[in-house]
Amino acid sequence: MSIDFTAQQEQAKKFFSLLAFKSNILIDLHYINHQSLIDRSINKKLIIAKSIKLKEAYRCLKNDNAFWKNLKRLENVYFSFSQSQNGFNIATIDDIERIDEFKSKNHLCLIQTSKSKYQAFFELDEYVNANDLAKIQKVLQVLYKGDKAATGAYQLKRVAGFINTKYLDNFVVKIVSKGDNVLNAKELLRYYEEHINIKPKPLQKSTIKSDKKSKNWSDF
Repeated sequence: MSIDFTAQQEQAKKFFSLLAFKSNILIDLHYINHQSLIDRSINKKLIIAKSIKLKEAYRCLKNDNAFWKNLKRLENVYFSFSQSQNGFNIATIDDIERIDEFKSKNHLCLIQTSKSKYQAFFELDEYVNANDLAKIQKVLQVLYKGDKAATGAYQLKRVAGFINTKYLDNFVVKIVSKGDNVLNAKELLRYYEEHINIKPKPLQKSTIKSDKKSKNWSDF
């Protein structure tokens, strides 16, 4: 008996089409077996494809029979920005808590990865290097209350349209909101230096006041 994956495939296609419309970042595709999610000492991980375009990802997964492997072999599907890539205009935050704020600000994309967890995607107005992307993601993690350990440029990210096997409830990762807000990368980097990467300042007899208005989290 054949299995109808139509609804899941449409989710995955929409997800990668949305990101591909906004960015030319190259990505890697990965399988992580259910056992590895439960026990980190088990290394059942496999790279499906390396340094491919976002617009090629859906077809690559379909050709590899990824939807069947996800269901029958409990292979969880992830992607990461390719390490051959050093220019990024999409920032991501895992396990974001400020869901309503994210939606109200009309950011790029929010996907639900389990019954209680979400992963957020933000569009930037310019491409930044890996080091700056990590800083920007740290800012967004603080502002939107995300996973503190997942701010690096090459973090693994779940793909919409595939079952998250971790909780054995057959939850299918899905898109829950889309938007067209674009964030100013330079402002986010300035916020990082002023509010997060704070260094002790030497005592001075006089200070020069800046005319620039300091950004607060609501601006983002």
